[in-house]
Amino acid sequence: MMINLYSGSASWPVRGIIFDKDGTILDFQHMWGRWTQILLEKLTGFGGEPDWHAALGIRAAGDTVVHDPDGPLAMASNEQTIAILAWHLYREGLPWNRAVSLVSQAVMETNRELEELRPVQPMPGLLSFLERCREAGIKMAVATSDDTAMAEQHLEWLGIRRYFQAVVGADRVKRGKPHPDMAVLACLELGLQPEEAVMIGDTKADIQMAAEAGMKAGIMIGGADSSGASAHILSYDSLGISGGGEENG
Repeated sequence: MMINLYSGSASWPVRGIIFDKDGTILDFQHMWGRWTQILLEKLTGFGGEPDWHAALGIRAAGDTVVHDPDGPLAMASNEQTIAILAWHLYREGLPWNRAVSLVSQAVMETNRELEELRPVQPMPGLLSFLERCREAGIKMAVATSDDTAMAEQHLEWLGIRRYFQAVVGADRVKRGKPHPDMAVLACLELGLQPEEAVMIGDTKADIQMAAEAGMKAGIMIGGADSSGASAHILSYDSLGISGGGEENG
């Protein structure tokens, strides 16, 4: 059964929604700003003085950092992030194997500290929207550039894992965003065709992935450049649902 999802004058008959995670489900700055601060502290003194801010696509803003929505921190997988940072250490004279080992260890330690802090915060209107989708019988999945296990963990921290029938991280596919692989796999695990679902994300990579997968629409959330998106929302309060009834099971 198709359910009508709409925003303003735009509407889409759908059976499922694929969500990005960071910046779409979780407040990006609240968690990854803290993650970046911890990581940069651990990278200090590894050799030379690489421009870590430029490497990650961030800039300092008082006691926190602001990320470029088109940059590596916003779009890169964990594996890609480690490679980017290791390359900067290599440029400073460290052997490649040593650079990769140092960065990998720093990322692992940072993730451990993040697990203790659990700095997760839902995007505005998310929780009520998820409940409305569940009641309408819309199937839901997550497709994220993060690793699957970490994504599962973050959803558990927020107490919302139960809403999603599938979680697809970059480690489950050969090609990450903006390629269509994650969206196609997420739809497959929901028992849907891509044209029966929409994508909600906060980066151009999410929108491109949706288009290449043949999804019904790509909806941009947040303040990033929304060119190419089917619709642009600042909050889930801007999305309406009509029709349907609980059938997820």
